[in-house]
Amino acid sequence: MKSREISPSGRSPLDELDGYLELGIHRKVRALARRILRDPRLTDEAFSKAVHALLGVQTKLQGLVPLVEKAYRRLKIRERRNVRFWMLSFYYSLNDYSKALGYTTMRPIDGADFMLCLEILARSGKENEARRLANRGLCFLASKKDTGNCSSVWGGLADYFTRNGDWDKALELWQEAPGQTAYDIGKVESIAKLHAARGLVAIHEAFRELDLIEKNGCSDLAISHPG
Repeated sequence: MKSREISPSGRSPLDELDGYLELGIHRKVRALARRILRDPRLTDEAFSKAVHALLGVQTKLQGLVPLVEKAYRRLKIRERRNVRFWMLSFYYSLNDYSKALGYTTMRPIDGADFMLCLEILARSGKENEARRLANRGLCFLASKKDTGNCSSVWGGLADYFTRNGDWDKALELWQEAPGQTAYDIGKVESIAKLHAARGLVAIHEAFRELDLIEKNGCSDLAISHPG
């Protein structure tokens, strides 16, 4: 079944897959996507569309691992490079960061790729690589006159600096990020959560210092408890 081979219905399997997705017929999507991945004449285009579809409708992805990995191995080397992002997305969706790490790149193809690569590098303890990629993202934003279509880059960087505890940089990024309808709602929520998180950290640090003062018996400060 080549990617655009005509089926008895008069449409190619990939066109049928798009149709089932548009209609929300998830059972048909899952069945056809699996059939596409099993085809010995699988192409990179067909692989990408099938995995993309399954990520959108399949809730139990773990059972798909043997099928996806076997289909990936059947692709030619050049075709494997073309589907790198979908292998990255697949393993990320499984929270399998060790396998996802093998599909990260320092030259992402778009904002979504950048966001996933940055998070996976950071979660995998690859601090040097994550920092380098974050710096590239900052340089990219600084060089763009119109960053209206870069919401994933803004969000990925803000999340990265939040995880690292760099609250000021994260807040700066969220505040500078362009508002974009639905994304703008997420931006406001993220800023609110960031303020809350920073406040909780400050409170935790204050209590920790008080505990240290009590344990060390500081003579300059007497701490009394109610009652």
